[in-house]
Amino acid sequence: MSFSLFSEVFYADGFVWMIPQETNQVVRMNPETGEMRGYDIWADGYSPSVRYGQFSGGVYDGENLWLIPAIADNVLKINTRTGSLTRFRNWPDDFNRGNAPFFKGGVYDGRYIWMVPSSANQIVRLDPLDGSMQGYSDWPEGFQLEPYAFSGAVYHEGSIWFIPSRANQVIKMDTETEELTGYHDWPSGYVNRSYAFNGGVFDGENIWMIPYGANQVVKMNAETGIMTGYDWSLSHMNQAAFDGQNIWSRLAGSNEMIKIDTATSEIEVFQVSNEYSGSYLSTFDGLNVWMIATYKPSSQPPDAVRISSVPIMNPAIVEEGQVKLSWQPVNGAVEYTISQSLTPSSSGTAIATVTGAEHVYTVTNQPEEVPYYYTVRAIFAGRESRPSNEVEAIVLSDNVNLSGLTLSAGELSPTFSEDTTSYTVNVSNETSSIVLTPTVMDARSEITINGEPATSGSPFGPVALELGSNSIEVEVIAQSGAAKKYMVDVIRQFPDQRVEFHLNGGTMEQASVIDVPYGSRISEPAPLPQLAGYVFAGWYTDESWLQQAEFPLTVEQDIALYAKWDPLPTVLLNSTAGDPLNGPFTVTASFSKAVTGFTLDDVLVSNGTGSNFNVVSEMTYTFVVTPSTDGQVTVEIPAGVAQDAAGNENVASEPLVRTYDGTAPVIALNGADPLVIAVNADYEEPGATAQDALDGDVTAAISITGNIDTATVGSYERHYVVTDRAGNQAETRRTVHVIDPPLLNLEGPAEISIKQGSTFRDPGAAATDAYYGDLSDQIMVSGTVDTGRAGVYTLRYTVANPIGQTAEAIRKVTVTRAVFYPSNFLSDNTRLKTLEVHAGGQRVSLTPSFTPDQFTYMAETEAKQVEVQASAEHAAAQVTWQDQPLNDGIRVELREGENILDLIVQAQDGTRKTYTLKINRTIPAKPIDPEAPVEPKTPIVEFTDIAGHWAEKDIRLAAGKGIVSGYPAGAFKPNNAVTRAEFTVMLAGVLNLGDKILTLTFTDEDQIAEWSRAAVAQTVQAGIIIGYEDGSFRPSSKITRAEMAVMIARALKLQFDPGVSTPFIDDEAIPGWSVGAVEAIRQLGIVGGRGGNRFEPGETATRAEATVMLLRMLEHN
Repeated sequence: MSFSLFSEVFYADGFVWMIPQETNQVVRMNPETGEMRGYDIWADGYSPSVRYGQFSGGVYDGENLWLIPAIADNVLKINTRTGSLTRFRNWPDDFNRGNAPFFKGGVYDGRYIWMVPSSANQIVRLDPLDGSMQGYSDWPEGFQLEPYAFSGAVYHEGSIWFIPSRANQVIKMDTETEELTGYHDWPSGYVNRSYAFNGGVFDGENIWMIPYGANQVVKMNAETGIMTGYDWSLSHMNQAAFDGQNIWSRLAGSNEMIKIDTATSEIEVFQVSNEYSGSYLSTFDGLNVWMIATYKPSSQPPDAVRISSVPIMNPAIVEEGQVKLSWQPVNGAVEYTISQSLTPSSSGTAIATVTGAEHVYTVTNQPEEVPYYYTVRAIFAGRESRPSNEVEAIVLSDNVNLSGLTLSAGELSPTFSEDTTSYTVNVSNETSSIVLTPTVMDARSEITINGEPATSGSPFGPVALELGSNSIEVEVIAQSGAAKKYMVDVIRQFPDQRVEFHLNGGTMEQASVIDVPYGSRISEPAPLPQLAGYVFAGWYTDESWLQQAEFPLTVEQDIALYAKWDPLPTVLLNSTAGDPLNGPFTVTASFSKAVTGFTLDDVLVSNGTGSNFNVVSEMTYTFVVTPSTDGQVTVEIPAGVAQDAAGNENVASEPLVRTYDGTAPVIALNGADPLVIAVNADYEEPGATAQDALDGDVTAAISITGNIDTATVGSYERHYVVTDRAGNQAETRRTVHVIDPPLLNLEGPAEISIKQGSTFRDPGAAATDAYYGDLSDQIMVSGTVDTGRAGVYTLRYTVANPIGQTAEAIRKVTVTRAVFYPSNFLSDNTRLKTLEVHAGGQRVSLTPSFTPDQFTYMAETEAKQVEVQASAEHAAAQVTWQDQPLNDGIRVELREGENILDLIVQAQDGTRKTYTLKINRTIPAKPIDPEAPVEPKTPIVEFTDIAGHWAEKDIRLAAGKGIVSGYPAGAFKPNNAVTRAEFTVMLAGVLNLGDKILTLTFTDEDQIAEWSRAAVAQTVQAGIIIGYEDGSFRPSSKITRAEMAVMIARALKLQFDPGVSTPFIDDEAIPGWSVGAVEAIRQLGIVGGRGGNRFEPGETATRAEATVMLLRMLEHN
């Protein structure tokens, strides 16, 4: 035979089925009788062009046999009862069989038949009920299907495991969800070769992949997918079978058989007779492994080989005269027959038969010292196995008894008996060794004493004895090797022991030294020893009194006992309070032992009282001592106020002494308080002194805190603290004011021109200081004006505050020469003396600044209307614009862009000169985006004295908006005080109250300058200004911070509560008529405090402060 008969064999329905590969029939074999029946697969007339290799395997569904195609174009169903054939070829959509073979067998899951693809592109499921087919090809990511992909499959509990041939993964299919999962975590050392495996078997837990070209047998756990490899170097394995423990297979084309033990993973190779060489497929029928020949050499006919299991006999165990036999069971055995022989390698005689469930047998009557040989055979239904391996058993004597045992000294207790194995012997202290004579009951037995050989019936020894217990072991060893031990405990007595009592100064009635037998139990001496002034505290076994003796005391050696004495109770007073102290303090009374009877009444306190008595324990008590007066406080506990458990009274304590100091030190500041220093001056700490009634001078202990920033105007505080040794603390504070120099402002113009011979009245000046207030009455004026002589005179005004800061102002007075003209002489003077432009109550800057000899000027404003004021040098000259005289100024409506005003000066003699004024009216830029308005461009205004000032940015912004303006020389003078008239004009400009000049009714109306009259009148009408109770306005008085707050609050029409309070530390100094306004604008962020969070309502406001407040007000207007 030179071709393959069958593609697969399997056991089902009580038969071994052989699926044809290159033959014309399915063959069914009865495993009990060997009878075979054939099913012709071509009987229905099907006749392919090639009849060989049509099918790759088969599946049995309990009634029908289904043949899975290899090159056939159909699935063939054979009814095993009738032999009828049905073919199915309704393949799924997109099914492609590929090159042969299309499939490599299949599996049945109890409902469907699943065909394993070899070169087909799908796993195909066939429904046995209607023959319908469905394909599955949703392969896992990374899996590449190629020809000869799989070599078989294993089904287990809803999953099918496809075993690779040329595929690089094991594929698991869940038959319920139809999900495909790939496993390719191959074991270490595994090499993926083409045609790797030839199917697999399942052992109930693991899938074993049978190597074909692979270099390992691979076991994969069906639960976890973990793979384990076992090296394999031989040729291809054919289809394998699993018998419940072992996997069986044949190597292709050889006479070698393979067994893999799934329990141990051990692989064994067996050589079989040459007559069984060739290729065999394996299956298991529940009892036997069948190997069906699919290929044989042409000289040998095909055959079916049955492998029956043979039991393996374990080594015999001989003990107690019996032979215990056991063997490894085999599958399917119903009985076992045990045979006995006196001759090795002979069949022997059957001596017993046991059931298949028994695997042991005991021989009870084998003669001693004669070797016997035993085998066992497995009995199956209708057959039996060959005999097992042979084991030998020899029964030897196991008598381990002594018949007698004697000793050279003492008596055995109990009396000797062969069954008694433990004895005691007592000998005197003088017996230092002993001799033993043992006798065995069986002369074939051997004896050892303490491990050394001894002779039966002969003396052994001497054996040396220690004091006390000596264990001697006598062992009898039988011929069979069994052993028995007899134990003899020889107790050698100890000598008498001495007990010494060390009294450590005490006395007792009993003798201090006694001798007693070893092991005696002695009681504590009575009566107890005595020592005056002490209490007996017990007997101790060491001089350090660490281990107390317990009575009755067992004496097993010489012992020394030491008396311990406890003194009478003592008490120690202590306190954690320092000395001196400044209040009540806790005292702890610590007794040397537990006492009773101690109370607070037993405590003696001088210069104080006791309280808060607390019992912490019977040894520790606490109480509080409260001193009465400054001075020494003494605490004592007298003798005899407490008793220990024995009734012993305490001895007196040492006194506890503390010094009570309840008076704080007195601290005094050196130097002034408050202390005023100039801004940017060096601060020199004046210091302080401190005296304490107990500690004396404690000046060195004074701690001073609080920083002084002399570069920043404001109020600061220095904190002085001193603590004496008792903990009493005293403190005081010093206020330090850092102030600016005083402000000195001229009343009236700084330059005055008068005619010779006229009367000069000095307008005077006003001086204010942020801290000292009005210093006007301390102004010193130097220089004189001689009105009788023409010339320029200088008046120098100076003022100094109490700390030496000074301010100065200069006024120039020009006395012009008187000119007398003839009555018929007319003046030709066409020069202007002044030229000013005002908008919204504020002066508009001219470029360049006005001088009589400059005839063209430019100005810029956003105002719709300006007021132009001009006056001629000559009293008889007239200034006009568009024929309108400018006696008191004129109002001019401005159009957008440039407005040119020609001012005509006509001299007395008719001479005319033109001054040209170009006013550019700007319009705020319109918003580029309705949501993002563009601010009007603010002109950049430069001042000469604000660089680096804290309000520099706000001053520039306010000047650009026309809220403020500077002085003629380009200065702003940010730190100058603001008069009531100046602030009114600034406020009116912000509010844009109009240009109408109204009537004023103040009693000092004549003192209100022309440039401020309109603003004053408008703010009066708006209800912002009311005036003083005497009806005056006082335009030249410096406005206070409180007045300014009220005007701003009224201007914003704020509602304020006169009963409210502010968070400023000088809240009480703010007048009631202004406190509501101050808090209202503070909450809007318009005003804040000065240094030290002081509002300082009576202080004057500087030009910088007024500017910033008006800008903030503008944000809320």
